Amino acid sequence: MIAENALLRQQLIVLHRQFRKPYFTQSDRFWFVLLASRVRHWKDMLLILKPETLLRWHREGFQLFWKFKSRNHGGRPKLATETIHLIQQMAKDNLLWGAERIRGKILKVEIKAAAATIQKYLRKVRPPRALSQTWLVSLKNHTKDVWACDFLSVIDLFFRQFHLFLIIEPGSRRIVHFNVTLHPTDAWVDSNRVRLLHSVRHHVS
Repeated sequence: MIAENALLRQQLIVLHRQFRKPYFTQSDRFWFVLLASRVRHWKDMLLILKPETLLRWHREGFQLFWKFKSRNHGGRPKLATETIHLIQQMAKDNLLWGAERIRGKILKVEIKAAAATIQKYLRKVRPPRALSQTWLVSLKNHTKDVWACDFLSVIDLFFRQFHLFLIIEPGSRRIVHFNVTLHPTDAWVDSNRVRLLHSVRHHVS
């Protein structure tokens, strides 16, 4: 009851400001959201604003809260110039070493640096690698040589959940193997694995 009265009183405060339409300050929004959270039937208590407006204020406040909570507190400390030169020299002398390998090496001399930070300095001393083909291009080039498999869940007319294991040939859309069960078990998965191996051997031969 106290929260309900406070919610109604806050609305009267807004109306007494003598504006043509209610004007809500940031403080008003805060109190409306806070008081409404303490009232069970808060929607019925709103007389000068819509429930959707209050919910929007709540979302905006939630976003501001997490923006403040997840703000950057200064980030990682900068690496010393000597450490940067050491990383770059190691990268030049050992072209096959990646960021993790270099990180492990400098840790032995008690120099700490994140792999992402090391990777940033590697890009400055190593030429960019030639772009490899994308996954879609690779799939298109090898469609005739690959199979695709997946586990699916299907609901029938009587709301029973069936589990389907399916293997398909992407190029021809031909179904190589499938199996259906209501109760998937390890034995059921193993039997599909054995059938898959038989299918592969038959396809190769």
